[in-house]
Amino acid sequence: MTHFGIYAFVANKIVILALEPIGAVGYVASIAIMAIISGTSESAGPKDQGTLLGTLNGLKMLASVVGPFLLAAFNTNYKTFPAPLNWPGVGFAFLAIVMVPAFIMSGTLLVRARASRAEVHKTPSGSASSVSTDVSRGLDCQDFAGESS
Repeated sequence: MTHFGIYAFVANKIVILALEPIGAVGYVASIAIMAIISGTSESAGPKDQGTLLGTLNGLKMLASVVGPFLLAAFNTNYKTFPAPLNWPGVGFAFLAIVMVPAFIMSGTLLVRARASRAEVHKTPSGSASSVSTDVSRGLDCQDFAGESS
């Protein structure tokens, strides 16, 4: 999201080059997400892990197909847009806005995972939990699948 914002609103070439490492974080993040999903498979079977990784890769492929078309449409026709939207970076600004719901959903998942970890720590040591949770991470596969216990 920040990377698109930089391309949308920064016009100085030196500043863009200086801020370019921020864009690399997005590539590292997708690898880290797959590693997190792979690490949480202790409580679920390989089928669940494969479903999550397949869904993630499917969404990534869909975005890599649709994103360039949207960006090309905005960058080609930006001069015909109404006055506040007729600058060359409008396509990148649109892509940054499209990313806002994903940012909100990931924040929601983070809050849920932390709440789940807090509940596990509050559970008396002698009682059994209904969800098999990896206490060291505070996450379970159901958090990533969008289900709650």
